[in-house]
Amino acid sequence: MTLALLAALLAGGSLSAFAAPDRPEGASLAAALSRDSLLAGLQQNLEAQRGRLGREIYSFVSTAVVRELDGKGEIKRTDTVVTWQLQRGDSLLRDSTIYTTRKPEKGKKGGSRRESASLPTLGDTSYVFQVQPDRTIEFKPKRPKKGDLAGSLGYDPETLVLTWAEISAPKPKAPVKNFSMKIGWTQWEGMMVPERIWMRAAWKLLLMSGRMEMEIGFSDYRLHR
Repeated sequence: MTLALLAALLAGGSLSAFAAPDRPEGASLAAALSRDSLLAGLQQNLEAQRGRLGREIYSFVSTAVVRELDGKGEIKRTDTVVTWQLQRGDSLLRDSTIYTTRKPEKGKKGGSRRESASLPTLGDTSYVFQVQPDRTIEFKPKRPKKGDLAGSLGYDPETLVLTWAEISAPKPKAPVKNFSMKIGWTQWEGMMVPERIWMRAAWKLLLMSGRMEMEIGFSDYRLHR
């Protein structure tokens, strides 16, 4: 099983939301304008990379280590799944399982299952965004709804590209009880692609519940032309 984080970031937003009360109004406005310039640069680069990624056909190998946890957080079972995938942009074209220790479930075909978690648009008025001095952007929903995400984004100030993200769900959608994820991105052929993903989640149904953590490494990226 693999995860793909689909980020769509747009610049903008309310300047007053980031005004510092202990600074003069002019200084607060200048800081907000500087922030908007940074977000606009990140957005421009993201759109360029996403546009190219959407035109390319490429493949990669994902190695997922999935750990099933008990109620105390101790590991009950560990499985490893190695999958080859062929994609165009974020769309899965074909995949095949190279190696797995997991037994297939009855009635389900082998291979990987695509999942995604979408970051909010920068400038979304239902969210609060703050650019921190340590090269991170913090975000959270003003009034969390089920499925909304909150967390932090890291970026390279020289190239203005995202390098990592840490996210959680303040109000997860049922049957998920809690959810957190961290992603590390790398640059490949001028495009931003995932290098490693960590995820932890817990869920509860009427007659069963569970907890798991997963780490996925991505390698062997190749273009197909």
